[in-house]
Amino acid sequence: MFKGIDQYGNHIQLSKLLKKGPVVLFFYRGYWCHYCNLALAKFQDSLKYITNRGATVVAVSAQTSGNSEKIIEKHDVTFHVISDTTNKIMKSYDVLFHVTKAYQLMLWKAIKTDIKKVNDQASAHLPVPATFVINQKGKIVWRQFNYNYSKRAMIKDVLAHLPD
Repeated sequence: MFKGIDQYGNHIQLSKLLKKGPVVLFFYRGYWCHYCNLALAKFQDSLKYITNRGATVVAVSAQTSGNSEKIIEKHDVTFHVISDTTNKIMKSYDVLFHVTKAYQLMLWKAIKTDIKKVNDQASAHLPVPATFVINQKGKIVWRQFNYNYSKRAMIKDVLAHLPD
């Protein structure tokens, strides 16, 4: 179970969302990640197919809410986006990993991104890009999890695990 504050300042609790239907929960790295931008855009473009099945979509990132706003505005995201700068949600879904200094340096050189600054944290952490379909009983009925950030959940797979 998780709780957080979305981009609109709403307090979001999994337990309350599940009273309405299943939840599609996905984790993304940040506004600076091309693959994350594509994933958020795909979820937004397919949102009506997911919500027509009674599900709610929630995205979670370690970046600050101010940095999340960059990607939210770019893709006109209307589903819940939670900034998990404390890493609590990512830890509870076992998707949190520590970013090595070498990877941090590579990101800085390639795209001038400082993970610690983007996430307002003392050390650099990111979520493994992952997607979970959670049924109304709170059980994870499907999961996509891949350390390769270019491998993301397909919307057709998400839909296949939602009730008709």
